[in-house]
Amino acid sequence: MRNGCDQAANQLRFTDNELEENLQHAQQLCRELQDEVALVPVVIGLTRLHLWRANRMTLEELERQEESLAERLTDSQLLVQLHTQLSWIKLIRGKHVDVVKHYQQVRTHHDPRARQPIFSSFTGNPLGTALGAYGVSLSQVGWLEQGLSHVAQGLGYAEESHQPAVLTFELLYAGMVRHLRGEYDEAWRLGQKMNALAREYELPLAVILGTLLHGGMAVHGGALEDGIALLTTGLAQYRATGAQLLEPYFLSFLAEGYRRQEKVAEALQVVSDALSLTATNLDVFWEAELYRLKGELTFAQSSVQGLASSVQNPQSASAWTFHWPGNPQSEAEACFLRAIEIARQQEAKLLELRATTSLARLWQQRRKKKEARQRLSEVYNWFTEGLDTQDLQAAKALLAELS
Repeated sequence: MRNGCDQAANQLRFTDNELEENLQHAQQLCRELQDEVALVPVVIGLTRLHLWRANRMTLEELERQEESLAERLTDSQLLVQLHTQLSWIKLIRGKHVDVVKHYQQVRTHHDPRARQPIFSSFTGNPLGTALGAYGVSLSQVGWLEQGLSHVAQGLGYAEESHQPAVLTFELLYAGMVRHLRGEYDEAWRLGQKMNALAREYELPLAVILGTLLHGGMAVHGGALEDGIALLTTGLAQYRATGAQLLEPYFLSFLAEGYRRQEKVAEALQVVSDALSLTATNLDVFWEAELYRLKGELTFAQSSVQGLASSVQNPQSASAWTFHWPGNPQSEAEACFLRAIEIARQQEAKLLELRATTSLARLWQQRRKKKEARQRLSEVYNWFTEGLDTQDLQAAKALLAELS
């Protein structure tokens, strides 16, 4: 019976319906036998399967099962496996304080001399996987140098493992951290490396994810047509697998591409789609940024339409702002405030800074410079590292304008 449990857990293929049935059957067998040791890889397998589908309700129940097992078991290697996965789940849910807790548990129980379990759910060095998730989380929390340091450690472990599948996902973590720092050229290089490695070793999911990261960074680097083409192709391929995890994150890149092409309506539709996913998906870690982007686009759309109206009727050029239906400035402000609220709930200080910078720019236009400076300086002054990164530099420059 034990072999049946382990074998089912070891055949993970993310969105395979037959695999799901096998894992559920194995889960039932393990419970009947009251074999929690064998149950661990099965539950982890089920969670990873549903993680890529990102269904919140199903994953919340599996998450509770993993946390319950972690509280009852004493085997260090099993605890490393459980806490490694829980660290990634908490990151995706925007629960950064919990990421720290689970990473520390991995660090406590990880023994580099221990022999890898035969049916391990995290091959290579599980600590490397936990380091990757922790690095992304630290970066969002605002500890930008520490985040970079930890993800670099994880990447080093992955390179030492000589396991391409492990390395591709560490490259994704590293690319996400570089993106958060505004280092788009380096993130683009990591996406390109990830894509090439995945193609060489025929890892189809990693090929798609590498394409999406590559495309997103191409957009941020100014190669709009190439980036948008990579993103639209990659998203279509990704959806065809049945996966949805990280889709809102990648959709924000596509929206940014359309925004830069001044296709504001298309960009708003993409953001709307992404926010719809966050309503039911597990991954909400990027929700604050989506609301910030929606605010920027809302105001940009009204500006474009108002300009067109003023060209048709020059006498209305100074009046359109005040008569635009729905008051776009108020709608944009509401989006920025919502983004700030979500970022604070998640303790994602970097995303709070981004949203507050957008709000301060809006208030600057509305001649609320004093309020804008006070609000922005409170967030900016919290940071003690990463001061040379893009978002911190943008906030510093705006504060100088507001003084």
